[in-house]
Amino acid sequence: MRIFRILPLIAALFALAVSPARAADFVRADHAEVRLVAATADFRPGAPLDIGVAFRLEPGWHIYAKDPGDAGLPTEVAWTLPPGASVGPLNYPPHAKFDEGGLTTYGYADRAVFTARATAPGENAPLPIRARVSWLICKEICIPGQADLDLTLPVATGAPLPSLDAALFAADASAPPPPVARTGLWVALALALAGGVLLNLMPCVLPILALKVLAIAQAAKGAARRDATLFGAGVLTAFTALGATLAVIGAGGHALGWGFQLQSPATVLILALIMLLVGLDLAGVLPMGGLPAGFTSRLPVARGPFFTGLLAVAVASPCTAPAMGAAIGYAATQPPEIGFLVIVAIGVGFALPMVLIGWSPAIGRLIPRPGPWMVTLRRILAWPMFGAAAWLAWVLSLQTDALGLAAAVAVAAAIALAAALPRLRRRAALAIAAVALVAAVTVEMRPARVAAAEDAWSTERVAELRALGKPVFVDFTAAWCLTCQVNKRTTLADAEVEKAFADKGVAFLVADWTQRDERIGRELARLGRNGVPVYALYAPGAAEPRLLPELLTPGIVLDALSTLP
Repeated sequence: MRIFRILPLIAALFALAVSPARAADFVRADHAEVRLVAATADFRPGAPLDIGVAFRLEPGWHIYAKDPGDAGLPTEVAWTLPPGASVGPLNYPPHAKFDEGGLTTYGYADRAVFTARATAPGENAPLPIRARVSWLICKEICIPGQADLDLTLPVATGAPLPSLDAALFAADASAPPPPVARTGLWVALALALAGGVLLNLMPCVLPILALKVLAIAQAAKGAARRDATLFGAGVLTAFTALGATLAVIGAGGHALGWGFQLQSPATVLILALIMLLVGLDLAGVLPMGGLPAGFTSRLPVARGPFFTGLLAVAVASPCTAPAMGAAIGYAATQPPEIGFLVIVAIGVGFALPMVLIGWSPAIGRLIPRPGPWMVTLRRILAWPMFGAAAWLAWVLSLQTDALGLAAAVAVAAAIALAAALPRLRRRAALAIAAVALVAAVTVEMRPARVAAAEDAWSTERVAELRALGKPVFVDFTAAWCLTCQVNKRTTLADAEVEKAFADKGVAFLVADWTQRDERIGRELARLGRNGVPVYALYAPGAAEPRLLPELLTPGIVLDALSTLP
């Protein structure tokens, strides 16, 4: 069966099919680039929407805030919208202080986003937005700049979809980000390396732990170092691709959260299918047979350790480990090339234990000699893969509607038919790929409609509860985050912890990031984080929340609650 050669084509075609609307390009000026942005990719007539102007500055240059200080000129935006539309005052992000020859000035270096709340006209027609931006940019000399920008948004067919620029609206002039401990590059890289090592122990990675064990067993054939190196190469290839993707998107002025790929139902579907096929291959029910015999003879491990490394990253990437949160949060605030280095450092840490195991003769001697036991081991290890496929199917059931689920079931049925009829497997591969492509597009275009729960998080709800003097605990979670689910069952659902929440009168709110939600992305960025889980405890009277570790225990939560009055 050649389905594994076709799956990359499926992913590529799907990416083209569901790619978001093209954002406005940067307009280049002296030592600066400026672009018009919106928080949503479309708009609802008569409804409010957030728009803004994003700056990207060359190193060493800066522009000025609304109050520039002892010198300089404020950055200004003049909006032009069609009749029936309106726009509020310009929001300036929190500024930095500069010393210019003994004069104190206030402004922005590297990047800045100026936002405004607009109201769309009631007409059911595309919305053209225009802005004339003026600024003064300085280093040793000062140069005035001006640009005319435009952006047109289409009318939304349902609820407005978040744009790739949604995360740029995280900083609001009325709500400056909380103070975060300053993290240098070398500290961030060290944290990323340590976090990558610890990521091997996180619940997210347990589904593919079976493949790691099998890779070690296969390495007993005398090729332990080769297989370990190939596994590490697969891990680094995947993390390098992930880091490059985030860097390219960041260079364009966009931002994505860690684990963003599993917010796509199509990605969840494809991963579930891969897990199912790997499980069937391990069980001997549906041998993979994905590569030509000649190529396999030249590279007999092509579908083994290297593929295991790729798959390990695909499953592990949505979760965070201790020390990773601070590193990723730091990377999210830095230029794209710094973020790329941090992501690659996580990959090095993630691959390191397996590589050390393969290159250690002492560990190699502990592995039994190859024999019939490996066939039994393969069949046993198929079950964790089936469990991972079932978990991803559950995640998919929360992300898409009944039609999307029916399309996903059709793919599973086609695979079951190929497993039951060996003579049709070669002919069925192309049919399965076609059905999988249709299903991927269907689940992406048919998101589930989720009713707001009583404990649903919002910034307004947090402010309302805090105004009443109540402590607030916010659980930033997602169905696709296995660490979140483990924490929920082992700690947050613990009877003693629940009693402590009740005794302290803590309001428990859930920020569910299973589906794309730009509000949650903005709040995570404000807290200096870029992925889930995140646990924030707001004490009465405290200016900012206390962030708990990514991996919880009842003792950690009880200790945090004990500090509340």
